[in-house]
Amino acid sequence: MPLPAYLEIGEIPGSCKVQGRENHMEILGFRHEVYMPVDRKDGSASGTRVHKDLIVIKNFDKGSPKLYQYLCNGKIIASATLKWYEIDPSGQEKMYFTHKLENARVTAVRPYMPDVDNPHNEQYKHMEEVAFRYEKITWTFCDGNVEFTDSWVEGR
Repeated sequence: MPLPAYLEIGEIPGSCKVQGRENHMEILGFRHEVYMPVDRKDGSASGTRVHKDLIVIKNFDKGSPKLYQYLCNGKIIASATLKWYEIDPSGQEKMYFTHKLENARVTAVRPYMPDVDNPHNEQYKHMEEVAFRYEKITWTFCDGNVEFTDSWVEGR
């Protein structure tokens, strides 16, 4: 089973109480896609890469109203970092991967509640899907600091 990821947005605190991750948002689900349009006949690139929204799923928390504020007012998030953890050989959690977004906007918030009559949903809380669009993204594999940055604004 994967561990939750944690989202740190400096000006939007979350409700995480885990030591060292205070004020982060605990992330329970994630989707993101970057793709290259290609010609269906020969597979050659037919355009430049396309970044879709980065989407996280989280429980309602103290950051939720601020996310709506940023969405409704079109405010820019200077920097947001999604931190991924794994269990190391000694049994401790360690951060092993990050997604850093720069000049991001909240593009959608979709609250939802699983069917409360279904006993399989007992462990779920009230949740929301939050979509972000960004100008720049950096993917970092922490061991060895292997990273790549792409800016769809600079690349056009």
